[in-house]
Amino acid sequence: MPHRPLIAGIAAALALVLLAGLGLPDAAGAATAAYPNLKTLAPSSLRFDTEVIGGATHWVLRFSNTAWNAGTGRSSSSLQSIRQRDRRRHG
Repeated sequence: MPHRPLIAGIAAALALVLLAGLGLPDAAGAATAAYPNLKTLAPSSLRFDTEVIGGATHWVLRFSNTAWNAGTGRSSSSLQSIRQRDRRRHG
């Protein structure tokens, strides 16, 4: 059968076309990384205070601040006060 290689070639080409149409991502549709883009306003309510840290009194600067994520990526933070941190360390 002289047509057998031709039929095999057409079947292979058809299989490639079908596989390409199954939604496999191409370079243009590939996912891009999303990063956070943190923005902030100028600090307000600045004041000096004292705080006992490790048994010694220290001067600290306290302030208020507004920050937000203007990017498409996720941003997370874990905050704790000095008192919370010291309670966890020293029971």
